[in-house]
Amino acid sequence: MGLLDILSNLSQGFSEMTSKDEMVFGEIVRIFDKRGCPCIEFQAQSGYQSGRFLINGDVLFSVTVVLDKKVAGRGIMKLTGEVRNKLADPDDMIEMFKTDLMNIAKFGFGGQIKINHEYNSIYAHTTLFENISSYVNNRVVDTSRLESHLDDYIAKVEDALRKYKKD
Repeated sequence: MGLLDILSNLSQGFSEMTSKDEMVFGEIVRIFDKRGCPCIEFQAQSGYQSGRFLINGDVLFSVTVVLDKKVAGRGIMKLTGEVRNKLADPDDMIEMFKTDLMNIAKFGFGGQIKINHEYNSIYAHTTLFENISSYVNNRVVDTSRLESHLDDYIAKVEDALRKYKKD
């Protein structure tokens, strides 16, 4: 029985090591659900999770969070905020074109925000390089740290989109 226990523990340890991104993304879903923001779109593959959440805010319509695990517990977290306006005014379309031209050189990495217009929706994208393992301590996700980190970047995205919201 001793050898079987050792092999079982090794297998469980390997599974936990490779599933930290899934644990963290599960906590992201729980954080949004706790706030009353349901997940309206979900995609999952090996090492990649994406969820789109309906926001009950005065500016944001939805937020999409992508967690893409790369190597050694590191990964990319992409956050996209969306503002929806009822209809597109021709003057707004000209303004959108100007904004899109200014954003050609932006990549949205390292917390930099890139704005993208698509008719009645305006998106703000940011991409962060994260140590996913830093959110997991002793097989438990540090929810308060993850939640404050998400709140900071959602606030930045919302501030960037505030001027585009029409009443």
